[in-house]
Amino acid sequence: KGAITGLDAGLVWQVQHTIDFAKSAYAAADDLAGLMGLPEKYVAYHWRSEEHEEHYVECAQHLIESRDRQLAQLPSSSHADTNVTLLISDLMDNADLHWGRERPHKEQGALALTRLFDAGFVKLDSFVTVALQRLDAARIAASSSEVILDAGRIRALKVLNRTTEADLGRVFSERMLALTFATQPAGDLGEVSVWDLILSKKADILSTCSGCQSEVCNQCAWQGHFAEFITTMRAASHRTTNTCWP
Repeated sequence: KGAITGLDAGLVWQVQHTIDFAKSAYAAADDLAGLMGLPEKYVAYHWRSEEHEEHYVECAQHLIESRDRQLAQLPSSSHADTNVTLLISDLMDNADLHWGRERPHKEQGALALTRLFDAGFVKLDSFVTVALQRLDAARIAASSSEVILDAGRIRALKVLNRTTEADLGRVFSERMLALTFATQPAGDLGEVSVWDLILSKKADILSTCSGCQSEVCNQCAWQGHFAEFITTMRAASHRTTNTCWP
């Protein structure tokens, strides 16, 4: 945002669309998608909840119903028989990882995430946190029962329990561990955001709120630069991008 100056808008657009993430970041995102159980063609929702905290639970319910409608309309041959859906959001079950400011209505936020996870949504930071905790536990020969779970991570643990420490170690290399620090309060989640962007780019269908004046988007979502960047990044693809939640 604002990193390229001194050029007209057309040239800035061209430069921004020439820059891409490293191949290693794409490989890491693919590995993480596999760990989360995302099918080859998956549906993703982006929800920036900042300054709309009082509507957490009803907005989560709308996402669930919106996703269910989308899946019901898709040809059965086009997507795997699964409701696993990627959630990209600033709403986190680990409150220590929230960026920027203290969030009100924490209990409602936890309830909203629990409902989403119970309905088949998966979220990258939850998987990263649980995986790193499990690796740490393995390194000190602790049992998985000692992993501390916040609301919503139970689904991640169930999936990861089917994964060997060797597979986790391969995906979460020392480089990724050093850059992520996902288990640390005020840690650097920059690389997690990169993986979120890559996975949002690769989603078969992505829905966000960007320049949308629908009632639900106005009620639930901060429509900022991240949402705009996602839609711009996907513009050249033939995949479906909804700038309003369906």
